[in-house]
Amino acid sequence: MNHWRITKYNPQYRNRKGIYTKHDWTDISDVGNTFSGQVLTLDTYLKTENAYIATMNHFWQAANFPALKISSLETYSSEDLVDPTLAPTYEKYAHSSKTQVISSEDMEGIGRLMLRGLLWGKLEAPNVFHIHFGYDLYLYIGSVCDCPQAIAKATQLGLYVETLLSPYLS
Repeated sequence: MNHWRITKYNPQYRNRKGIYTKHDWTDISDVGNTFSGQVLTLDTYLKTENAYIATMNHFWQAANFPALKISSLETYSSEDLVDPTLAPTYEKYAHSSKTQVISSEDMEGIGRLMLRGLLWGKLEAPNVFHIHFGYDLYLYIGSVCDCPQAIAKATQLGLYVETLLSPYLS
């Protein structure tokens, strides 16, 4: 199995322990705040979020779209949805079975809800593929495939792909 950590954080700013040392935005709640002299706009946040969603889909496609189940589901307040079009996906999965199969139509919405911290869970096809969402826009993907094209596309989208196990593996 291959394992990757995918983030917007440049690894050159990590110390010897792997801790990211640059002051940077980490969440949609940071919109409006200033980082490195620039105000984080919703457009900038969404551009980054879109890169994560596209990357997640490129890896899933490279693995031939295995059926993914959501496990270890946790739900958080939906008051901060920002985008009301996510409400139906939130309602569908926030109150669902903890092992519900994710439909391909819902993958983008699930990804956005996880990245925004409104849902948390692990998307998994055991021993084949997984997508785990960490805090502060950390994305962990594991696949039996090497996924070189997905890695290249993530890099083109401005994300950093590092070989690393997910801390959420059971």
